[in-house]
Amino acid sequence: MVQVQGRPQCSRAKLTATQKAERCKRQEALTDTINTAKSAYAQEAAHISETHGRSLKWTHNQLFLRSCMLCQQRGVNSWNAFVRAKHKEANEDLEKGERIQLTQFIADNKTKLVDAHSKLTFAEKRVYNMQVLEAR
Repeated sequence: MVQVQGRPQCSRAKLTATQKAERCKRQEALTDTINTAKSAYAQEAAHISETHGRSLKWTHNQLFLRSCMLCQQRGVNSWNAFVRAKHKEANEDLEKGERIQLTQFIADNKTKLVDAHSKLTFAEKRVYNMQVLEAR
């Protein structure tokens, strides 16, 4: 290890010309494979749009949306659900131009909100979470 400005830094051996060439080949193979997959995807999307009488843009959007279902979705946060409910209560009687912004509401009432949230039971937190899920 080499010391650089007081902190240790790992040093690696330089790649040989053979290693560089191999790395370059692997990168080119990966790029080719990805490009092949992209063209196959485009052809399949075009085929689906023609077969079912939909636009290509609509088909691309549908295919993309379906792939997002495979992504991991984050759950509802009980703190955010609680603050959302309290903010909604505070703005309930106010007109459109007079409503309190969420960031300002949190800044003004942070200690009260933290205390109230810490006193909630698990069941009460779950009710707030369910309200958010229903609103979605």
